[in-house]
Amino acid sequence: TALREASENLFTRYFTYSVQSEKFPTHQEHRKARWVWNIAYVEGQGLVKLAFTPDLIKLAGKLKGDFSRYHLKQKAPLTSVYAHRLYEMMMQWRKSKTVPSVSYNELRHRFDIDDKEYKRIANFKA
Repeated sequence: TALREASENLFTRYFTYSVQSEKFPTHQEHRKARWVWNIAYVEGQGLVKLAFTPDLIKLAGKLKGDFSRYHLKQKAPLTSVYAHRLYEMMMQWRKSKTVPSVSYNELRHRFDIDDKEYKRIANFKA
């Protein structure tokens, strides 16, 4: 049951990324794409079949090793989606030993927080 529910949840999830606009080279396009093209749960077998989206495959093919590494044991206890994303951001900055200044709006963008959510910074901090 948990696997079936997880597969249904994965089907609705998406990620965001930015690319340089082809039509307007001085501008960035902020895109949203789904993780999976299609997904199936095989009843009674505890098996999930899935196909990744073309966007994800194209982006994954461009990975060259400039990515963050971290220990899953450190990340596993985190319960909030935002805590996971913040942890990943911190791991990106680990080598530099400094944390760059990040605006409230940039955090909202990186965390994919809708404009209708957390309108007051106090709610966001909580």
